[in-house]
Amino acid sequence: MKIEVNQTCFVCGSMKSKLFFEIDYSSLHYPGKFAIRKCDRCRLLFNSPRLVDEELFKLYNANYYFFQRHDSDEFKRVVALFLRTAALIPNGIFEKKVIEVGCGKGYLLALMKHLGWKVQGIEISSEASQFAISRFGVPTFTGTLESYSKNEQHNIFPVVMALDVIEHVPDPVEFLKSIDKILCNDGILIIDTPNGNSKNIDNLGKKWEAFNPFHIYFFSPSILQTLLSEMDYSIEKCFSYNNHKKMFNLKHDLHALLLQLRIHELAEYLYKKILSITKEPEKDIESLINNAIKIIQNSNTYFGTNDAKDTLAKDDRGDNIVIIARKNSLIRSRIIN
Repeated sequence: MKIEVNQTCFVCGSMKSKLFFEIDYSSLHYPGKFAIRKCDRCRLLFNSPRLVDEELFKLYNANYYFFQRHDSDEFKRVVALFLRTAALIPNGIFEKKVIEVGCGKGYLLALMKHLGWKVQGIEISSEASQFAISRFGVPTFTGTLESYSKNEQHNIFPVVMALDVIEHVPDPVEFLKSIDKILCNDGILIIDTPNGNSKNIDNLGKKWEAFNPFHIYFFSPSILQTLLSEMDYSIEKCFSYNNHKKMFNLKHDLHALLLQLRIHELAEYLYKKILSITKEPEKDIESLINNAIKIIQNSNTYFGTNDAKDTLAKDDRGDNIVIIARKNSLIRSRIIN
């Protein structure tokens, strides 16, 4: 069962949108067409019609593709993630205490815990949250941010991170209000999400990597900054990463071609083989964490990388964006209910 999305645009109030394109994701057991629409006024991209909430949340089970990665690959990923997010937290927060919304299996929080942070996770997948708890000792609330924030026992944090999450959320406005409830005054919010204004959408169309059944909304930097400014947050940093033009991606195009030919089993087998070619033997968790910490200690932040200076960085038109915002402590001009 599916429902229409954004019939009155929650960003600009427009009643009109147009079909951008449709994709068939039958291999992921997503029923019917995955349709991307674009708001006529603010140009927000969104998936409509989408699965109802109950069906959407069922997608995040133990078979969710993001939970199939090996420990060594995940720690490589979170090193880069740390350098472009947590490493950029401004000085002056009163406590090294952080909550990550959509923490997955807890790899980033495990790393930050070893770096001296008090950590807390929120994760909708019970399998992933139990992994974070049992494997890393990361306290993790199983459920949505909205349900966590409504609990009278919820904590307040100086840093909230929502990395690769807001694009999955059925109601982004309620999501941001819930963040506001658990973020202290002068606290820092970090959002990392696919860039709805990426140049590679022009180049690749429906083959752009961020288009998949799990993503509902695709925000441009200006739209996210508008939403946060309306909540009286000040934007401290906004930048794009994966700042290189892509015209052809053999790995993903081969996968898509095989799927179009309905050779699903062969497609999945070859895709996994391609991804596993460069995998290294698994190491124990302590070794992986210690190695990750050494890399971080000997690395610049994201802004010292070549990607930060690459083709699309100047105009924030890379494939992904990071926004770091501060919740203002002065009398706020708008009360968040």
